[in-house]
Amino acid sequence: MVRFCLLYILFLEFFNTGFGSGKNGKIYKNGEFTYYDQVGLGSCGTKLRENLYTVALGVDHWNQNPVANPNKHPLCHQCICAWYKGRAVKAWIRDKCWSCRWSNLDLSRKAFKRLEPNLDLGRVGGVSFKIIPCNKSCKSKALSTKKS
Repeated sequence: MVRFCLLYILFLEFFNTGFGSGKNGKIYKNGEFTYYDQVGLGSCGTKLRENLYTVALGVDHWNQNPVANPNKHPLCHQCICAWYKGRAVKAWIRDKCWSCRWSNLDLSRKAFKRLEPNLDLGRVGGVSFKIIPCNKSCKSKALSTKKS
């Protein structure tokens, strides 16, 4: 009986949290974006640098595909394309954001300023994004052509 209950809970969590939704192409809408001072190594094992367009994704995205060596996680070879008020930015996934929900992003200052020039805002709502291969372009029109 306990095993059945656990399986049932896992089943519900699977369909309620969007497991598998980190795949390329799914658009996450109405999220928030912030920026953080990048120091040290990111979750992909590379040094974080402020002069690059990088992003930390919520830990739930990372937990979808657990791997023995986190430096070789599939997300480490992906980018995000984010849209906000007609602006777009492509950023390389390099880190985890422990406090981010599914639709939230923690960006490098450079990526944040591409979407919102005013760093004083700190936290901004209304961002949409999708995970894309880094060799794909990021266009602001793409959001209006797809539904989630």
